[in-house]
Amino acid sequence: MRGAAAEDVKGTFLGSMTYTLAADCDKAKQAIAGGKSPSMTVLDAGGLEGPDFECSFEKVEEREGTRVWFGHMWCSDDLDDWPEWYTFEKNAADGSFKVTMEGRKEPTVFVPCYTK
Repeated sequence: MRGAAAEDVKGTFLGSMTYTLAADCDKAKQAIAGGKSPSMTVLDAGGLEGPDFECSFEKVEEREGTRVWFGHMWCSDDLDDWPEWYTFEKNAADGSFKVTMEGRKEPTVFVPCYTK
């Protein structure tokens, strides 16, 4: 993450839930129960984290009257840092989020998995 002020930026719209891909939820719960960090991509109020990258929120904007948020994120891996924009669209029926990276057509669906 770049700026000190950005450390306070959170995706509060995600609440205290941690989201995973549907196929990864049981494995993530097992890892947490065993005292380990999940080794798959997870989404929570802090951002996105995968086995070889992490993205933290720098700015979050809500599209008023909708269940859509825009997140400017600062991402990093072992070699580089870069900015990315994501759209988060909440499905009211099941609580999942369609997450789309700017420039990509297909969203990734994250389902509610566990609370911290």
